[in-house]
Amino acid sequence: MPTGVERLLTIAIIFAVATSALYFFDRLKLRKTISKRNYWIKQVAYGLIFGALAVCGTEFGVPISGAVMNIRDAAPLSAALFFGPYAGIIAGLIGGIERWFAVYWGAGAYTRLACTLGTIFAGVFGAFVKKFILENRKPGFIYGGMIGVVTEVVHMLLVYYTNGDDPVQAHAVTTLCSPVMIPLVGLAVALPGFIITLVFKENLHPRNEEKRITQHIEAGLFIAVILAFITTNVMQYFIQDTIAIKAARDSINTTLEDVRGDIKASGIDANDNEAFEEFIADDIYSWHIGATGYLVVLNKDGYAVAYTKDALLEEERDCSDVIDSLLEQGAGECRKRTYDDISYYSGFFTYNDYIIVAMYPCNEADFSKDLTTLLTALLEVVILAVVFMMIYILIRIVIVNNLDKVNEDLAKISSGNLNTVVKVRTSSEFASLSDDINETVDTLKDYIDMAAAKVEEELAVAKNIQRSALPTMYPEDNRYELYANMLAAKEVGGDFYDFYELDDDRVVFLIADVSGKGIPAAMFMMTAKSVIKGFVQQGASPGVAFTKANERLCQDNAAEMFVTAWMGIMDVNTGHVVYTNAGHNPPVIKQKDGTIEFLKCRPGFVLAGMDGIHYKDFEFDLAEGQSLTLYTDGVTEATDAHNQLFGDDRLLEAVRESGNLNMRYTCKLIKQRVDEFVGEAPQFDDITMLGIKRKTDEDRLGYIALDATPESADEVRDFFDAFCEHYDVPFKASTKIMVMVDEIYSNIINYSGATHSVITAEYGDGKVIMSYQDNGIAYDPLAKEDPDITLSAEERKIGGLGIFMVKKMAEDVKYTRVNGTNILDVVLEI
Repeated sequence: MPTGVERLLTIAIIFAVATSALYFFDRLKLRKTISKRNYWIKQVAYGLIFGALAVCGTEFGVPISGAVMNIRDAAPLSAALFFGPYAGIIAGLIGGIERWFAVYWGAGAYTRLACTLGTIFAGVFGAFVKKFILENRKPGFIYGGMIGVVTEVVHMLLVYYTNGDDPVQAHAVTTLCSPVMIPLVGLAVALPGFIITLVFKENLHPRNEEKRITQHIEAGLFIAVILAFITTNVMQYFIQDTIAIKAARDSINTTLEDVRGDIKASGIDANDNEAFEEFIADDIYSWHIGATGYLVVLNKDGYAVAYTKDALLEEERDCSDVIDSLLEQGAGECRKRTYDDISYYSGFFTYNDYIIVAMYPCNEADFSKDLTTLLTALLEVVILAVVFMMIYILIRIVIVNNLDKVNEDLAKISSGNLNTVVKVRTSSEFASLSDDINETVDTLKDYIDMAAAKVEEELAVAKNIQRSALPTMYPEDNRYELYANMLAAKEVGGDFYDFYELDDDRVVFLIADVSGKGIPAAMFMMTAKSVIKGFVQQGASPGVAFTKANERLCQDNAAEMFVTAWMGIMDVNTGHVVYTNAGHNPPVIKQKDGTIEFLKCRPGFVLAGMDGIHYKDFEFDLAEGQSLTLYTDGVTEATDAHNQLFGDDRLLEAVRESGNLNMRYTCKLIKQRVDEFVGEAPQFDDITMLGIKRKTDEDRLGYIALDATPESADEVRDFFDAFCEHYDVPFKASTKIMVMVDEIYSNIINYSGATHSVITAEYGDGKVIMSYQDNGIAYDPLAKEDPDITLSAEERKIGGLGIFMVKKMAEDVKYTRVNGTNILDVVLEI
């Protein structure tokens, strides 16, 4: 390897190491200190650094065989590829401008324009590749090398283009520089990519990681381009070589024929050697081949008797070996031979004892071939690089980008957003793919809707089964009132309550919560409810019933569920309550004077949690006017949007706020306060409440239960007359009450189909609160459109006027249906 090439190789390696070191510094330091707002500061900084390296490439070029070679173009290329497109453009401009003016202090003027344009092109081309081909990735060893090769090939082509008036000199410079500068620039760009890949593991893909389509395309296109380049250039070389040999042979044969014709025309006697040599010596200077070819006349002894000026085979040289070689060749043939390290095409013919030899230097004869072959090779590199980039960009735009859009939509669909519509319609294939995906999603949505409907149907059945296991007919007793309700969450839950009379003087009430959700919890709930009720009806106290139920529930409890429960048995005459607690929330006891507190009692362990647990009986007395409110943790653990719990304090406040209202209103108010607290947050747990209260005389005054018959209408009127008289309700208000009673109760007995009804009335805080309950068909009178009272009686539709009057007179009217019972609540302000 020539010393100059070794020096240039060393410079290329040093340049690559410096680029890698700068990249490490950028990766480890600058990225921590320079914000995105200062992106341009970094681009300018690296543009200046690599611009300075490009200047050094010009100033420290290596002289080789009369030319000054360098790897200047590697600087702007590396700046763009490793540090950003704008850094490359800045470095290219700096290096190119400096090369233009460098002729004033000794740089070569012949390639001035080509080198200037080549350096600027390196920065722009590197920026383009970084942005649109690599998509801001770092190039690896192979791609870095190929980008460097393509850039320097363009530089060599610029030498031809800018010196078109002197192709011989341009070809000489290019032939000398190309084998050195092209591979070394490629190496200077490839090495940093190799080093960075090893250190930071960038652009490496594990074997088990799937490659992107573009990566497969890159590899395939690269192989195709290399094969195309090799194939076309090998064919081009052999074709051009054949053409060059034929042209050389034709030139030699034509010249020899001209010589033979001149000899014949001279009229020299063929046997007169002296005359022949004299003729040849005078005439040979008029014979030539091309610009530098010549002829030599050899005698039988192997010496030249005549020759063109500066001919290789001079007179004093013994050329017998040449004669032997020519005779082996045969007259009329054209062969390539080397004399004194210079290659020639040669041909000859014999004349008596002389051999007339034509010598055509290969460097002239093959110039057209060499020029065409090298120029074609350089052009093919550029053409194939352009084809590579265009195909790559086209495939990315037409296929890969659209596939990415499809995948983005599919990711949304996979995450559960089935309303996503794929709208990639840039081609018929993608339009068809989009339609197929959308149709598949629509079909999937239909299946999901069907499955959801089936699940909803099954859940509805399960809920109905669960509700059917809960008592719905509340006791009608003047000594106490009891109300219970369960508001299930979306899923079937495990909350339940129970109440029943053991005899005329004792009532059992229970509330419980099964762990878990869904149908298994509901089934376990029904089992627990039945088991507990069975032991109580056999005469067991609450503690004994829980003890035996726990033993039974622990058997075959494969699901490992458990139950929290609170149960009491009250003597309705005395208010004496015997109760037990299996890990449940303490109930709220409200005194007649409005004092609120939790019932203090140490809870036992949960049911079905552990075998061998014994539960104790506890006692307390519930006086007239006192009430007990039981609830599940769905009340106190109701959560709002900020993840805050409803809690015990809000529960106590809601019970206190209910005043002396009956237990249905107390439970209803608690639920209302829970809903207000939770807001838009979903209900995650069942909300179950049970309230029991010993009645006072005033409570008995505001309660009536009767069969829903036309004859019972008078009893209802008498009930409200007594109520208004007891509370001294003003005449105007009592008149409104009686109008409401007539309208509402007449609907119950005439249209509802009910067989039984319960009416309650309460007075307090300047308001009368009435509740009408019946077991008739489900019917919401408030849903009926209000009549147009501006029309005459003949023009108005029949019906709806009575309930319209009720709504106008009342402060508030609400309808609900609970456990098969129609409930219409009316609030009248006195």
